[in-house]
Amino acid sequence: MKFGKATNRNSRIIANIISEIVTPSGDVIDGKTTEYLLTEADISEEGTSTFIYRAWVEGYKESTYSERTEKVAIWSYEMPTPVMAINVTEAIAPAPVTATVSMASIYAPGVEFNFDWVVDEDAIEISSIRDKTAKFIVNKPGMHLITVTVSDNRGNSVELTEFIDVVEADPMLVEVTKYSSNDYLRAPLVMTYRVSVDPGHPRDYSGSYEWFVDGVRVPDAESSFNKVEFETAGEYEVKVIATSRMGQVEEYIDTVEVMPNQPPVCEPALTETSSSITVSTNCSDSDGKIIKTLYQWGENEETSGSSTLRFSKVLHPTQQVNIRAVDDSGEEVTATIGW
Repeated sequence: MKFGKATNRNSRIIANIISEIVTPSGDVIDGKTTEYLLTEADISEEGTSTFIYRAWVEGYKESTYSERTEKVAIWSYEMPTPVMAINVTEAIAPAPVTATVSMASIYAPGVEFNFDWVVDEDAIEISSIRDKTAKFIVNKPGMHLITVTVSDNRGNSVELTEFIDVVEADPMLVEVTKYSSNDYLRAPLVMTYRVSVDPGHPRDYSGSYEWFVDGVRVPDAESSFNKVEFETAGEYEVKVIATSRMGQVEEYIDTVEVMPNQPPVCEPALTETSSSITVSTNCSDSDGKIIKTLYQWGENEETSGSSTLRFSKVLHPTQQVNIRAVDDSGEEVTATIGW
């Protein structure tokens, strides 16, 4: 604690001022002392310490003597007991963890606290440390120790430890829905794929996608949706690699056997009545359907029609009819019938 000073109010007396301090224990010390360290012996049962400051002009003690008594209330300091709390939303690696030290609020001028946090940095990443609060990312599953040493500038310190158990995330699941442009998987074929992923971690989400056909990456195919075209028959491998935002990687492989297209077949037939002749094309496609039927006879240009065509016997006593059928793969066949 610090003390005051004495001044000479009589300007006609020029001399030194003698001062001294009587401590609570009765010891007398030099009045010019600026600091005094209290001991337990200096403190009364009421929690106070009494000091007497006295001074006089050298050579004139009887006439200039003065003293002042000060009773000081003394505060006793004890370091408050710190407690550490761990907060983790999902204990699944990588897991964000917040550790906080709480202490009772006390009035202690000049007392400063320090917090020294220690973790296994091979398994735990330090996000931020701000005195009482530390934030970490636990990247590896397992039991991990978090330690903090709380100390003050009075020489007191307490070490706190807490364990946190973090488990490994479930493997990422990949589900693929696929559609073919025709039920017979015949060329030309378009396969449509739609990928959905479950990363297995509550804070993980789908990230990027890479598509390959026979080991060759498909340029600009980077989404969960993709269409793959096969122009010719053969066996092909379609692969997609899905990577989550946290780096989990899974792949899906589909082996596609594209069948050669079977051309359409036409077996035309005639049905005769007394006044007309009806041509039935009898065209069919074993791996698809007929999408267009065309006819040509005489000097007429080719024209499309249905699967039957009727001719008047009066106008067409004799006639040759050319038939052309096209299937849904673009392949065609021709046939001729006459009477």
